[in-house]
Amino acid sequence: MPLPTFSVCVMIGRDESFVYECLTSALSIANEYVLVYDKLKIDNVSISNVKNFVKDNPKAIVKEFYREWDTGTKQKQFMIEQATKDYVLCLDADEILSDNCIELKSVVVEADKKGIDAFSILGHC
Repeated sequence: MPLPTFSVCVMIGRDESFVYECLTSALSIANEYVLVYDKLKIDNVSISNVKNFVKDNPKAIVKEFYREWDTGTKQKQFMIEQATKDYVLCLDADEILSDNCIELKSVVVEADKKGIDAFSILGHC
């Protein structure tokens, strides 16, 4: 049985100085990244950080979309619709996964074997 795969989806706005760290923290989980930029607020800091991440991680699959911001709910729904993997992890660009969350993949693998297909993470990772 193949391991379940993960799409890591990130909404990016203005001056997202932590986006590089956010993306890097999910490397051990992500099979693909889906990035949605607020095209009216995007700035050079955010774009540079994403470009540096892609340059430093050439094997990472990164899909980028530029959209006018509607609501957070609609942006998140759009990201999820673009995701192509078994599971979706949605993050804000200033969220960085801790080591506890990195273990999430092994928890999901075990749950997947039991037929569980949706999760809610309570507390802080």
